[in-house]
Amino acid sequence: MLGEMTASISHEVNQPLGSIVTSAEAGLRWLNHETPNHAEVRALLERIVASGRRAADIISSLKSLARNTKPERDAVDVAGLIDEAVLILRSDLNRRQIALRLEISRDLPQVRIDRTQILQVIVNLVTNAAQAMADGQAWNRTLAIRARESQQRVVLEVEDSGPGVDPKVRERLFESFYTTKTTGTGMGLAICRSIVEAHGSKIEFQSSPYLGARFSFTLGTEPNGQDTI
Repeated sequence: MLGEMTASISHEVNQPLGSIVTSAEAGLRWLNHETPNHAEVRALLERIVASGRRAADIISSLKSLARNTKPERDAVDVAGLIDEAVLILRSDLNRRQIALRLEISRDLPQVRIDRTQILQVIVNLVTNAAQAMADGQAWNRTLAIRARESQQRVVLEVEDSGPGVDPKVRERLFESFYTTKTTGTGMGLAICRSIVEAHGSKIEFQSSPYLGARFSFTLGTEPNGQDTI
């Protein structure tokens, strides 16, 4: 349990900490210009503050998950949550030359969730998809994020055009500490599974050789302000 907790924190806070360092370095470059651009520095400082708060939220969320504490859930707009994930990951997707396609149904009902935890799931799934396409040398790097309503639940999907998942590793894909990456911790998908299951759902997975992989899960909607999860 201690090992999983340590690896989880290390894995999850890496992205916001990386964003803090990148923003700080960019801010220093703007200040070192002959005519410092204070507007750019202000924007970067605001991004640093946001990333720092997100790292703190992630740690708090993981501690609650490890303690099996019932998470605090709020009514959340799914489209807005996806926009937030895209904002976090946009620079990384651009760096990997990945085209992003959003297919979000209109007028989606709100869902009652732990916002930080579900944001973690979306960020992890998108990051894994981006890495799979980059590592697999996919010629058509397209990533799709979808959200639609089905049977009083909101279905979220993340699909990539990468090489797919080797059938030999599929059975162990969600195991803690299992990874096929030399620098991986093997905790990303394990964390996603735990969070989604804590929200009364499970992650569905489909993959075809050279046609990519698709991960999906559902979230209960909140009709008339009542918690249905």
